[in-house]
Parts: sequence; C-alpha cells; structure tokens
Amino acid sequence: MKVLIADDHELAREGLKIYVRTLAEKVEVVEGQSLHDALAYLKDQPREDHPDLILLDLLMPGMDGLIGLDAVRKLNADVPLVVVSAIDDETKVASALRHDIQGYIPKGMTGSRLIDALRQVLAGEVYRPPPSDMRSSANNGQGGMAASDRSGDGARLTPREKQVLNLLVHGLSNKEIARQLDLREVTIKAHLGGVFRKLDVTNRTQAVRVALDNGWFDSAAVSDAG
Repeated sequence: MKVLIADDHELAREGLKIYVRTLAEKVEVVEGQSLHDALAYLKDQPREDHPDLILLDLLMPGMDGLIGLDAVRKLNADVPLVVVSAIDDETKVASALRHDIQGYIPKGMTGSRLIDALRQVLAGEVYRPPPSDMRSSANNGQGGMAASDRSGDGARLTPREKQVLNLLVHGLSNKEIARQLDLREVTIKAHLGGVFRKLDVTNRTQAVRVALDNGWFDSAAVSDAG
C-alpha cells in the first residue's frame, strides 16, 4: 500500500505517518511539502504506481483554497483523496466535500478515530466528521485544549503550556511559537520542558502523539494566557 502525504509542517507529516502505517502490513509513505510536490509526484509516476490514498493539508503552499483539490483530481480521479486540516468549520467541510474528496479529517481528531476514518475511506465510503468534532473558540478556554478533555496528565499543564502544545501540534517551530506568543525562544524551550515532564515524554513527536491520541487541541485561534 502506498500513501501520499502532503503537508508543509514536518511534525504533522510525522504524526500522520505513525497512523497510516497501521493501515496495512506494508505501507510506503511518500511525502510532500506543498501542492506542487504532490502534483509533481503524480505527474512523474505512471498511473499504476500512483498511491492508494492521498492525504492533503488544506493550507499548505499552492493550495489556493479548494482549487488545489481539483488539480489533484485531474491527475487522478480514482484514488481516495482526503483532506487533513486544522480548519474544523462545518461550512468549509461541506465545501471541500463538493470537490470530489472521500474524507475530511480535522487535525484535532484522536489517533484511533483517524485510523477508523481512513479505513472507512479505503472501504469505499465517504468520511465526514460528526458535528461534535466541529469546534469554535467559544468551546475553548485553555489555549487550544478542549475544556471537556482536561483530565489525566493534560490537566497538569498550565494555560501557557497548553498554548505551546497546541501550536506544537499544528507544526510550528520553537521560533514560530515564540513569535506567535510574543515570547523569547528560550522561554518556549522552558515551557516545552514542562510539557515533556508532565506528559512523561522525551521529545516533540511523543508530545504531539499524546495530544493527538487524546484530542486535546482544535484549530481555534490561540488566546493570550497572560
């Protein structure tokens, strides 16, 4: 089985690879950082070597809104095409599904549900996230971590650590997180140290996986924790 993952954030791609490799005994993952990369790969490969599943980020370079979906479809009308996006607005989901895709997966979905959604797509069905997965800032009071999920290790995180983890999951580097929160990069590193310690992990990828598995974040704008 071959899966094409196109997302401009390396951390997001790494997280997705963890899960798609559970879909079959042998899974080959092809990566791209932009729509151009995805289109170039599809153009260069003979049709029989095209992937069995395509996962695209909606906000990566070159997408130009939903037009990018049509460009991929023109090159291959048969392969299941799934959007994996931080945008969890119901209107956007409905618009994307009108562009002949087989699924729309919010990046805040837990790992087990993501796998179930992809299996559903591979079985020939169309996956649309339930309304309960469509969140807004009104439901988010702790730096991007859903209020209903403040349990276990996640409850030990401070509001600022939750902000940092939320941005980490969305693929931002330490420098980008510092710029987003108007903090020094060394301060971000200190907050990450606290996140790693409280979640009992040793690196960024593990922290992201914990967040993905528990559905602790959404795509709402991050507010300043002061």
